[in-house]
Amino acid sequence: MLTIPTSLGRFPSLLGSHLMLRNLQGTQSSLMQAQIQLATGRSLSRPSDDAMAARSLLSLDAVISQRMRHLGNLQFADSTLATVDSTIGELSDLLLEAKGIASGYLGSGQEASMAEADATAIDAILDQIVSLANHSRDGLFLFGGAATGRSPLVEFAGGWRYQGVGEGMLTDLGLLHDLPVTMSGADVFGALSTRIEGDRDLNPVIEPGTLLEDLGGALGNGVQPGMLSITTTPPGSQITVDLSTAVDMNDVLTALENAVPGVFSLGPRGLVIDAPEQVTMQVAELGDTTLGADLGILGAWTGPGSFPGGDLDPKLTERTTITSLGLSLGTIRLENIGQVHDLDLGAAEDVGDVIRMIEDLDIGIRVEISASGNRLEVHNEVSGSDMSIGEFAGGSTATQLGIRSMGRSTSLSVFNSGEGVDALEGLTDLRIILRDGAAFEVDLDGAATVGAVLDAITAAATAAFGDPPPLSVQLAATGNGIQLIDATGGTGRLQVESANGSLAADQLGLLASVADSTLTGADRARVEVESVFTHLSDLRTALLEGNQGAIGRLVERIQDDIDRAASARARAGHRSRMVSDAIGRFESRNITDETIRSQLRDVDYTDASMRFATLQQQLQASLATTARISSLSLMDFLG
Repeated sequence: MLTIPTSLGRFPSLLGSHLMLRNLQGTQSSLMQAQIQLATGRSLSRPSDDAMAARSLLSLDAVISQRMRHLGNLQFADSTLATVDSTIGELSDLLLEAKGIASGYLGSGQEASMAEADATAIDAILDQIVSLANHSRDGLFLFGGAATGRSPLVEFAGGWRYQGVGEGMLTDLGLLHDLPVTMSGADVFGALSTRIEGDRDLNPVIEPGTLLEDLGGALGNGVQPGMLSITTTPPGSQITVDLSTAVDMNDVLTALENAVPGVFSLGPRGLVIDAPEQVTMQVAELGDTTLGADLGILGAWTGPGSFPGGDLDPKLTERTTITSLGLSLGTIRLENIGQVHDLDLGAAEDVGDVIRMIEDLDIGIRVEISASGNRLEVHNEVSGSDMSIGEFAGGSTATQLGIRSMGRSTSLSVFNSGEGVDALEGLTDLRIILRDGAAFEVDLDGAATVGAVLDAITAAATAAFGDPPPLSVQLAATGNGIQLIDATGGTGRLQVESANGSLAADQLGLLASVADSTLTGADRARVEVESVFTHLSDLRTALLEGNQGAIGRLVERIQDDIDRAASARARAGHRSRMVSDAIGRFESRNITDETIRSQLRDVDYTDASMRFATLQQQLQASLATTARISSLSLMDFLG
């Protein structure tokens, strides 16, 4: 009888079980993956499932995430601009109502009680417009420019002070150009004066401490740090000058002095090259840089001689020292909100000190450096108040700084709140009577500036009395106004009268009579804020006074306010259209990317369900087969 070893008898069973176990594990793994896909809706649960698809998904996720952030910003900008648009629309409606009230009063001969009622209505409109100016959305003030965290308009000293800054708040919209989503109150309501724009280029000289970032550069593109090479011939040696870490002109001079001692110095407008006798100094760029050209020293110079480099055009900044401007500052007179301050600027060391000393008076006067970077600008922030900046005790500080509100260059068109001065054509406009009784007349036809008026009066006096005339004319020694000084020694009155019915004497502030030898005219060139608030406040006063001439002028001003609001609304609408178009483009691109991502990431439920059912059947069959094979022996196969 043949005896079969137990282990050999079980060999087929063990071998079959091992193969079936591997099949079961594979089926179970596939079944589990199908279950995960059905449960999560994702075809990939980890990067190793499909490395290429996973890499593509990561890139798409980053792109879609950034676009969704931009899309959120765009949607916020769209709703914000829609609010801006509707608010400006309300402003326009209120201004039309105010204009209608004023127009209805003209020539109507209304009773005082009706005028009071109209003035009350204007007050109500004014209150509503102030509320519109401070309109906010989600804590964001819409008309404060870039200053969106505070009320742009506040009551101040009986008027309204504008606190906004800049043109508007910028946000990352994913567009090629930044787009403000808020607006400046000055653009919508006219809430800031712009008349004193500085009548002179302060033109600072360069000092060793002048920062490179404050230089316009010889090419007008600034000064970018970099490297230079300087070749001295003879002996023909080349030296590399590293200015990549230079911050100011002192750094530049130090590096150049270390490279070629005694050659470079600093002039008032830029570098100066002192080439030794029979020696050529050649400056060239190193690498991809324009430093030599920016510094105005690119080229070759043969000595002996002192050669000025290019004008580096230093900009006016708050860091600009007063000494670099060549000025000696004294006291100026500032007037606003009914206050008069004589401010001594003698302690100011730089332009920033001047700005802070003026603004620390807190009388609604703001000083800024012009966008051109070469002059000062002064703004009246308070609607309902007029500002004046003049000299004190015969000084010239305001004139030197270019900020005197009534200087020789001041246009007569800004006098009397923009009404100007009406000179007669072909006739004299004013008559001046001296203290000794002598008189002469002045023709102002063609005079367009204060300086032209001063020259016309001097010329007329010279023609009447000879040179030098007994009357001199100048700007007021303190404050502002035209000042006449009588040297006749008479005992009568010095007076100015209208000639030929001209309004010019009154409009110039000269219609007066004094017992002294000096007559100082009124300042008719004071700076008002040409704003909705000023005009409505003046209209209320004019209605109560029954001043139809003023009402007629204010109707025109309110029309200007309406036109400004329409222009601002058009700009807001243009921005809104740009944002809406961008939203459409972003959403279209997002749909495309989401589709591609879905194809890579999301599971096909039909395919996954069928695969899951097939794997279940396969698993059940594998389990049954495994159970059957595991009970067989070699004898079953021998039989």
